[in-house]
Amino acid sequence: MMCPWSQYEKDPFPFCEEQLCQWISQPANTWSNIGYFLAAWLIWKHHRNSAFALITLYLAIGSTLFHTSGTMWGKILDVSAMLLLSGLCLSFSVVKTLKAPRWMGVLFFGGLSLLTLPWVGQGKLGGYIFVAEVVATVALEFRLRHTLGAEKWQNLKRVMVIFPTALVLNMMDQHGPLCWPTNHIFTVHGLWHLMTAYCLYLIAKFYKN
Repeated sequence: MMCPWSQYEKDPFPFCEEQLCQWISQPANTWSNIGYFLAAWLIWKHHRNSAFALITLYLAIGSTLFHTSGTMWGKILDVSAMLLLSGLCLSFSVVKTLKAPRWMGVLFFGGLSLLTLPWVGQGKLGGYIFVAEVVATVALEFRLRHTLGAEKWQNLKRVMVIFPTALVLNMMDQHGPLCWPTNHIFTVHGLWHLMTAYCLYLIAKFYKN
């Protein structure tokens, strides 16, 4: 039987949830992207950060299409959005560290995107670059912690706890004891979606103004 999406190249590194022969091939990993849609709306509503809101919306759409289809083009949409978000955060932090004008941040973000986005479809390299940019951003902001107000420092500390926890749980879902392939209701990777969506909201709040 010909399954939906079978005419497209599949991601060679599938997630734990078994792909079903239907239009939504990974139900649990698909519906949990509601967290990103909600985060995009809240970021726009509360913080008016159009760049963060738009890229978070792009992530929501890309991740939904990726888990709906399990295709390489879906993965490219998903991972490219992740890299745009991590690159944007790193650009903000570099500008703050160097006390540089905003236009330099725009140039840095553009150059970083040109360097990293071509690697999106190369195995797991896009994911590794994403984690490296997140670590670099947190390191820069940690160095500047004495300049942060109490609320910003609290938001950064929450991200420093929640994101690594989500990352470890996600790895255990893909490669370890938390993998339950026939569970199509709620997966640990779905929990990654919700936890990182909350992180995105905190980060947008952190970079406000």
